[in-house]
Amino acid sequence: MSLAKVLPITVALAAVVPLTGQSRAEVIPNGFANHDGATLSDFPFGAYDTRRQLIVAGSELGPSRNRDLVGMQFRRNAGGDTSPLDGGRVRLRVTLSSSPLTASQACESFAANRGSDATVVFDGVIDLPATPAPTSDPAPWVEPFAVTIPFQTAFRLASSALCIETETSPYTDPLTGTTDEPWWPVDATIERTPDDVTNLGASCWTENPSPMPACVVPDTFTLGGRGVFTLTGPTQPRPAVCMVGLSGSEFLGLTLPFDLGFFGAPGCSLQIAPFLQIPAPLARTPAGPRTEAHAELPIPNDANLTSLPLFAQWMVFVPGNNLLGTQWSNGVSIRIDPTNRDIRYTWIEAPDLVSGIGHVFRGRSPVIRILDN
Repeated sequence: MSLAKVLPITVALAAVVPLTGQSRAEVIPNGFANHDGATLSDFPFGAYDTRRQLIVAGSELGPSRNRDLVGMQFRRNAGGDTSPLDGGRVRLRVTLSSSPLTASQACESFAANRGSDATVVFDGVIDLPATPAPTSDPAPWVEPFAVTIPFQTAFRLASSALCIETETSPYTDPLTGTTDEPWWPVDATIERTPDDVTNLGASCWTENPSPMPACVVPDTFTLGGRGVFTLTGPTQPRPAVCMVGLSGSEFLGLTLPFDLGFFGAPGCSLQIAPFLQIPAPLARTPAGPRTEAHAELPIPNDANLTSLPLFAQWMVFVPGNNLLGTQWSNGVSIRIDPTNRDIRYTWIEAPDLVSGIGHVFRGRSPVIRILDN
């Protein structure tokens, strides 16, 4: 029987830990109680099967340590898109534990990050409220701009890092058979931003609608992580290859960028010196009419690689488009996390409910208000 079928439909009020007048709140990451994060996420309310963990450094939790955690709040994003939200329902299971690893050590293995005191604190259905456009930035910590998850079982937080594990799946109404697909963006923050990415040249791809520039997911380029290169294209799926290199200036004695017109691809240029090719076809996505491709590069946990620059460019196969039958994206460059900073929070995500490993995003976190007694 699937997890979606065994999750309770409702939460009995008698099972919920009381949020008394003595409850206090701790906002993580620190400093965001009255400050909007730089980005948004659907953690933990995405209307699709997904498992996530958030490892939070003990230093972020302050007075909440050695207290009983009794609930969490998430507020809607108020920066950028401030459109009204329709609301809806999702199924959610939340497990808390004292992680044996620090946020800097957290890895792609869910089991390794989870502590031996793992406790299911919520298992049920979350009602996401219809929300008007927020009139303040950040949005206030009150309904309908915030969602409270009252724990059914309190969790005593130790002095170590906190592991918040969520399992989210769509909610299907048992009477109508209708499945909710709400979009309820949560305020979030990210330490590495697209400003850390350098763009090289321009795409020669002219298919309609015009492809978006190749890019990367900045916070995946960390030691021991899996760096993610991305490409968003038009509606038609295409075979594609992500080329990865260590230079954007010279290749086999040729100065870059190098004009590929002589080889039958007029207007296209080689922007990088490739040493590795990662096949990653453009495929349709449920989110819209475009296609997307993602290429992953495992990065060894070797301090000698800190600040190493990586370069990437995509080659897309479009038969008959030119003599080469290819189109070329812009190039991109990013350094493996150069800061050597103390990571305070790490996000791990898997695209289903059964995977034991997930993508690691260091320095990324939703803004959460932890409630304790």
